[in-house]
Amino acid sequence: MANAGKKTTYFSQHPWIISLVLLVLLVLWVGSGHSQESATEKSAPEKVPLTQVAVETFYSEPVIRTISLYGKTAPDRDATISAEADGRITKVSVRKGASVKKGDLLLFIDKGDREAQLDRAEALCGSDNKNLRQPGRSRKKAFKEKWPTPWQKQIWLKRGQP
Repeated sequence: MANAGKKTTYFSQHPWIISLVLLVLLVLWVGSGHSQESATEKSAPEKVPLTQVAVETFYSEPVIRTISLYGKTAPDRDATISAEADGRITKVSVRKGASVKKGDLLLFIDKGDREAQLDRAEALCGSDNKNLRQPGRSRKKAFKEKWPTPWQKQIWLKRGQP
């Protein structure tokens, strides 16, 4: 006997009775609350004031957007210039930041004694042309023997002489 010495009650043998009583009480409680709310709503209807509304019409207009900035501009690139001749600069013909093109005259370099060097080189060119036309002489060999300065080589090459 597993239940020896224990008292058994009617509700422990029939637990569904407790569940049924609780369910009936719950239904009565929910039903009673619903009927009270509906009674109060029907007995005193309140007038709710209407909300005031203002209407305004908008039209599309063109909008001009501008941005004003203050600052200093810098060039996209820097250019390095160099001269083919050494000397003192006597005159600058362009301003700083001015736009220039290839071949524009930017500055003047003092000639100094270059005119005398040019006359000397031209005189040497005339005598060298005679030596180059002699039979059996290589032009490259004569060029290396006779040209003492780079200025004289430039003049010879500018004239297109071999």
